Amino acid sequence: MKNLFSILVIAVLCCAMQWFLPWWVIIFPCAFVGFFVGEKDGYKAFLRGFIGVFLVWISYALIRSLANDHLLANRMSLLIFKLKAPYLLMVVSAIIGGLTGGLAALSGFYIRLKL
Repeated sequence: MKNLFSILVIAVLCCAMQWFLPWWVIIFPCAFVGFFVGEKDGYKAFLRGFIGVFLVWISYALIRSLANDHLLANRMSLLIFKLKAPYLLMVVSAIIGGLTGGLAALSGFYIRLKL
């Protein structure tokens, strides 16, 4: 239950903060949850941050891409991957965001251990 609540808090805060601020503000809610949610294992903190941000970014990319019939996603995937795969582009961008969130949560966890 604590894992689900932590992922939900990360997702809601990241979604709200990204509405007005740059993409990199996802580190603050992830580090906050990683710091204050007490665990003994760092991989749980990493997974919470990863899953929370991954879900936000994949859903946001899907909503934005469906609104324009994958026009921009098709063109960008042709440019980057040399194939027409808009969903691959969405997954890759969500993985990048998830890694950022996971590493931020892990950093918050390690800061709590050192204090």
